[in-house]
Amino acid sequence: MSGSIGVIKAPTNLYTEEPDNSGGLIAPVNMRNLAESAFALITSPNGVKLGNYTPSDTSDRGTIVPFNSGSAASYTIPTNATVAFPVNTMLGLLWVNGSAGQPSFAAAGGVTIVTPTGNRSARVAGSIIWAWQYLANTWYLVGDLT
Repeated sequence: MSGSIGVIKAPTNLYTEEPDNSGGLIAPVNMRNLAESAFALITSPNGVKLGNYTPSDTSDRGTIVPFNSGSAASYTIPTNATVAFPVNTMLGLLWVNGSAGQPSFAAAGGVTIVTPTGNRSARVAGSIIWAWQYLANTWYLVGDLT
């Protein structure tokens, strides 16, 4: 396997793999790169938002949308009929440090957002919050909420 950093196995085959890299088959730098990639925070390809935003396609799936607005702004989650995100999709929101406008998640008609306290806004500049799609039109929020 010259040049490769590992083999991806189906979950049923994972138990056959070595639990560590004691054989030295994967170079330390590649182990670090693989670990960092698994937990990478990826910025949306749709750029920094200066006001309200609603995705029109699935390109924000698994990414963080930075909000840098002078006033409060909403990241509206569309209905599944409008944008068919696969169940288990994560949408991230970052309140850019130094911006005045507090961003929050909002629900399009027919979408339910569930939070422990009912709060949907980022707590302070620098906060990240995530929306996780549990069912087609049901999303749960986690993160630094207020």
